[in-house]
Amino acid sequence: MIKKFGLIVILSIVTISFSSCLDIIGGGDSIPPQVSLYSPKSNDTIVLAPQEIIYDAFDDQGIAKVELYIDGVMQGSYPAENGVRPKVTLNLDSATFINKKFSYYIRVYDLGGNFTNSDTKTNITVILSKDPPSAPFGLSIIEPEGSSEIILSWQDSSKLVDGYEIWVSEINTNDASFYQYADVSGATRLFPFPKPGTINYYKIKGYNRIGKSPFSTIINSEGGTGSGVLGPTGLTAKAWGTKEVELNWTNRATDAVFLNVMRRAASSSLWSSIATVAANRTSYTDNSGSLSAGATYYYKIRVIAQSDSGFSKEVSVVTWPFDLNPASNLVAVYAEPPAASKKMVKLTWRDNSNQEESNIVERKEGAGGTYQALAYLSQDITAFDDTLVVPGKTYYYRIKIARQDYISKPSNEVFVTIPAGSKPIFRDERTKR
Repeated sequence: MIKKFGLIVILSIVTISFSSCLDIIGGGDSIPPQVSLYSPKSNDTIVLAPQEIIYDAFDDQGIAKVELYIDGVMQGSYPAENGVRPKVTLNLDSATFINKKFSYYIRVYDLGGNFTNSDTKTNITVILSKDPPSAPFGLSIIEPEGSSEIILSWQDSSKLVDGYEIWVSEINTNDASFYQYADVSGATRLFPFPKPGTINYYKIKGYNRIGKSPFSTIINSEGGTGSGVLGPTGLTAKAWGTKEVELNWTNRATDAVFLNVMRRAASSSLWSSIATVAANRTSYTDNSGSLSAGATYYYKIRVIAQSDSGFSKEVSVVTWPFDLNPASNLVAVYAEPPAASKKMVKLTWRDNSNQEESNIVERKEGAGGTYQALAYLSQDITAFDDTLVVPGKTYYYRIKIARQDYISKPSNEVFVTIPAGSKPIFRDERTKR
């Protein structure tokens, strides 16, 4: 009887224990997940950019989701897949968080609905950059017409610039000759100077709370860059079709050895030397065949001297979308038919283009006169009679062709002297006007 009773007690205990285990397995999950939060840490300084939160989370039944709380307010919910903890990212907008401090924590839910809050990370500062600004670039000089000032202009790719230091030298480009002229805000990109009587030199640097940028390149008050050697001035660029650009400039350097013509495409920051010309040259035509229609190009002229080198200012030009081949073989003949009212200069020329919409006849009086449009003719016309001539005067003629707002190079130039003894020609013989 004692053994039998003992067996009954043991079986009862086992049954009770097994029954309790069944209740735990089959019932609700009351054990919350475990979570550890690592980064960003308290007192960190972070850059304004999407930043992954580094954490660990574990639950024997699996993770359901993670919620992110910033300054006590839920900012996002990140569902898990197959019970695996999801990636959680800080996405901070600049208007709310830049240069401010915040705190955050995460809340992890398991599949049973239980959750655990991580510890809270506090005193985290957000900035746009952890580095000093990069050097400003693209310095140029703007000369407003009729103004007694010049304007220094620049660009900057840095995200965080609190201000700029503007440095000036009235002597040369030696570092020791520069002094700080002004300190302006980080939003400034234009700064006026009184137009100097002699060449001045300028450079700028940006700064923020982290530090200062390197100096920009040096530019002079005429828009040239490089050393104290004066680069050419008055550089202009004129497109004459899809594959031709004409450059003109004025030289100033007295010790120049030669000149480099330099070009870059608008899509590139790299300059290339496209020609080396004599130091006394003042023009160059870029028709190398490497230009494209409707594209923007930048040019500058580098003067190479015995002591150093300098650059002209940069100019830009846009090539044409089509070509207009100039007229040629222009001929002018004075004619005096029997009828006095028919005295005239007869012009003929060769049409070399199938792109023009009109022909422009230009005339000037005397070699020192100024060309003015005398007549606009329809396309494919190759002759014109000028009946508005005065005896004893010399007239010069040329032909241009046009399409839309584009006007070709002129044809060859010709001139005719009206005999002094010929009868004057009037618009209206009856009124002599």
